[in-house]
Amino acid sequence: MGLVFSAFQPWWRNVFAFLFWVMASSSFAGENSFNSYGQIGLVEMPTAESAPDGLITLSQSYFDGTLRTTFTSQIFPRLSASFRCAGHGKNGEQALGFSNWDRSFDVRFRFIDEGNVTPAFAIGLKDFIGTGRYSSEYIVATKSHKNLSFSLGLGFGRLASYGGFSNPLGALHQGFKVRENRESGVGGEIEAAQWFQGNAAIFGGIKMGASDRLDAKLEYSNDAYDLEQSYFEQSSPWNVSAQYRLSDTFSLGVAWLHGSKAALSAHLSLDPKSPANGPGLELTPTPISPRSENTGGPHRKETDIVNLQKVLSVDGLFLKRIEQSKNTVKLSIENTKYRSNIQALGRVFQTASRFLADSVDFITVELVFEGLVTSSVTVHRDKLTELALSTAPSSDLISHLEIKDAKTDIDLVAEQARLSWGIAPYLEYSLFDPLAPIMGEVGVKFTSEYKFSSAMSVQGEIRKSIFNNYNANTRVSDSVLPRVRSESNLYNQQGDPGITSLTFQSLNKLSPNTYSRLTFGYLEEMFAGLSGEILWKPADENWGLGVEINHVAQRDFDQSFGLRDYRTTTGHVSAYFDFQEGYSAQIDVGQYLAKDKGGTFTFAREFGNGWRVGGYFTLTDVPFEDFGEGSFDKGIFLTIPLDWSHGQPSRATSQINIVPISRDGGARLNVKNRLYGLVKDAHKPALVREAARFWK
Repeated sequence: MGLVFSAFQPWWRNVFAFLFWVMASSSFAGENSFNSYGQIGLVEMPTAESAPDGLITLSQSYFDGTLRTTFTSQIFPRLSASFRCAGHGKNGEQALGFSNWDRSFDVRFRFIDEGNVTPAFAIGLKDFIGTGRYSSEYIVATKSHKNLSFSLGLGFGRLASYGGFSNPLGALHQGFKVRENRESGVGGEIEAAQWFQGNAAIFGGIKMGASDRLDAKLEYSNDAYDLEQSYFEQSSPWNVSAQYRLSDTFSLGVAWLHGSKAALSAHLSLDPKSPANGPGLELTPTPISPRSENTGGPHRKETDIVNLQKVLSVDGLFLKRIEQSKNTVKLSIENTKYRSNIQALGRVFQTASRFLADSVDFITVELVFEGLVTSSVTVHRDKLTELALSTAPSSDLISHLEIKDAKTDIDLVAEQARLSWGIAPYLEYSLFDPLAPIMGEVGVKFTSEYKFSSAMSVQGEIRKSIFNNYNANTRVSDSVLPRVRSESNLYNQQGDPGITSLTFQSLNKLSPNTYSRLTFGYLEEMFAGLSGEILWKPADENWGLGVEINHVAQRDFDQSFGLRDYRTTTGHVSAYFDFQEGYSAQIDVGQYLAKDKGGTFTFAREFGNGWRVGGYFTLTDVPFEDFGEGSFDKGIFLTIPLDWSHGQPSRATSQINIVPISRDGGARLNVKNRLYGLVKDAHKPALVREAARFWK
């Protein structure tokens, strides 16, 4: 250590003395302390710590010459993933005066937990899908004690550009000793052959919890900043920072990097498992009522349909039909208020118990959405009362619910206005274009729908922009593929006002577990034509199969009624899987809009309160060079339910899509009301996931 400390300038001694004083006088351990790359870590180096399961973090860090924006999700308790967009250089010609904008992906896996004596260990990949500017790998160990945590790691690639030595993995195979130069090309390629090769270098540091809100950190970095030499001078391997948590969700940091640059950072964290308003602000449901024969009260010979319908409608639950036999009643319900269908079911069952005839033993509720009966749920009336008075977990409740399919034709039009319309504001955005990393539009949209029957309708939407900066995107498509997406900026710039959609739609059930959709017209901003889909999805299964075929023509840039010359047939065979703990996967195989063939893999996690985070990637027969920048289509998405944020029941959600760059390969049609999205929330996996909301 003597050689290390001899490299300190006098001011570094003062800083170290201050940090040592903080370390000696503190008694609180900080939580969720982030590095400048938007991950749990030291100043810039990683640690083996993990964020709480499910935590989502948006980070922004800046020093003169570099701006990093990072989205990080703790996908599993041990696995985190990050997407980053970073600007580099000075006096450049790209957005905000940078010379280069680079996008990268990171993953980190904690493979050993911290014990009483042993440290936690994690392994990570930085920029493993990108141009390779930050390309590196590492193994790191972290041990905590009271208000301190110590980390020591071994880095490769960029994390061995300072203080490197011969790779110790070379003892296993000579190939580890040499790291081949990366061909960055158009980016997006996975260079697995480079991983953990070439020189290795040590990094490490100390994090000290100065209080329950303040962390002070000191680290030894093995990053030489070789690619930033024109504006960044690395005069020391030491970095120091302080990070203050203003709240459980927001923190600010300040750092001094390599004896050369002052840096600032901000980190916004959201925990999907912790609603902003706790359990919610909705009114309590109607109390359950046992049969009169069990309470000694007056005998109810007939069901009070009028009051049942009235109470349900006040709760946003509309009774579309009621059928009653000797000992069974079936209620067809449209849920317009509750995002969670199990919560809606609980309220229907509890309300029904107060108005049903005493002769009713079984209550069946059919959930209706967009005119489709999406599932049928039956429970024995006395078992419902028993469960309401018990302390059994929600899983016991689910075991007493019979969840199955139903093919019921319900004509909703007779009970509602055929014509509906509305005017509302809208917000659109586009992120991470090197010439204009933040583009957006605010405007007003007019929507209308006319229902011929419960199964058939005409829908339309017209938009008028009030403010947008799409003209900032001067990018001219260089695509060698049919330009099905790479000229989207022309639609944004010329389609004001524009008809975003105008379609005839028919939704039907071919059998109790088979759904169909037919959509014809101006399907989206860029394409018009005919779209057909069939979905097989049993309500009590965790998987389903679907087929979609579309024949479309490209629309004119002004989004009026005109069509361009390009025509194509596109379609996919899809498989859907719901796993435990809210994890799901979707595989789509077929032909895309640019006539390329391949498949898309989507993986997502949905939490019990409606949050959904996931990502996807598409590989087709288009060579990476022909695809262009990014090599293949990929992206991240986040769905935030509004009932989580404001506490009041609502079916509305906010969707955030992060797409590194839109190209023509792997592009799919953006048709509305794909069947799986319509029915999945009323099927058993979703009901089980949110079972605790039954009594809410």
